[in-house]
Amino acid sequence: MSQQKVAVIGLGRSGTTWISKVVDSSPFVFYLHEPDYVKAVECVPYVSDADDFEVWERYLKDYVVTLPTACSARSVLKRPLFPKAYLGSLSARCNFMLFRGRLRLDQLLYKANDRSPARRWPKAVDNAEVMLWKSVDLAGSIGTILRALPDQKVLHSIRHPCGFIDSVLRGEKKGYLESTIPASEDAGLFDFAMRTKVAQRLGLRTADWLKFSKVERLAYFWLCINEQAAEDAQGCKNYMEVYFDEFCLNPLEYAKRIFAFLGMEFTPQTQQFLSSSTSSKSNKYYSVSRQSDEVPQTWKRHLDQESIDTILRIANSMPHMAEVIARSG
Repeated sequence: MSQQKVAVIGLGRSGTTWISKVVDSSPFVFYLHEPDYVKAVECVPYVSDADDFEVWERYLKDYVVTLPTACSARSVLKRPLFPKAYLGSLSARCNFMLFRGRLRLDQLLYKANDRSPARRWPKAVDNAEVMLWKSVDLAGSIGTILRALPDQKVLHSIRHPCGFIDSVLRGEKKGYLESTIPASEDAGLFDFAMRTKVAQRLGLRTADWLKFSKVERLAYFWLCINEQAAEDAQGCKNYMEVYFDEFCLNPLEYAKRIFAFLGMEFTPQTQQFLSSSTSSKSNKYYSVSRQSDEVPQTWKRHLDQESIDTILRIANSMPHMAEVIARSG
């Protein structure tokens, strides 16, 4: 049986985890949470020109082939966990329980640095109909991935820029984010965004980082990465934009559209997860359980009007992202 490959890719704090868990709730899916943190994608830069996809094609194909060996506590034990159809036999369930137990032991042994070793998934996982993986580090290479891996379907998660920036700034302030350098202070990330064709058309340079405020830096970063990905994806049938804010407002209808794009059966297990994850509320920063219809509006309570005006002025300067903002309310 040929195993379909699906990736959820987007900037951090753009709803990628919740979207991934919605797809993972299918009994036919095996999910790896940010396996590129466990096993890096060799050679492919944070931002790559889709016109040069042939340069990066071998590295991306090698990476996908080695995903079965990128299992760790971080990538496999991301909760909630769901019953799976490919673990139907007693021996398959026992082997998978032993596998998870080994990963939990790794988690305890390597908790200090969160770098538990990568292991290979059990043989039963080979029978999963869909292999799903997620990345928040490859948004700048979505166009390259779509061309280098035409059989790989990509869900591109895009969040309203004010929601994205509000979440990043709150995470930085409270020390929740993993990076030792805050994104708003990371000149290297900004430099990557400046390498896009979008940045060139806007006349932006890396040196502009010095004169921009934190909000301006994050707004231009959001715009250049997402707009470039959307432009590169034009005409690619293996690509779907997922508007996180719109998904939050209409989770059941939107989830069915995603499953239809993936050619997957929409099962009661997914419907149950949607119901539970959107009816319970958690204040945890990385939680996938919350009142989803409230999420798109939270930035209005946290950002001042000057910041909102600045973000919208920048984000609306490119046509496709202006359309996204209009849809996101």
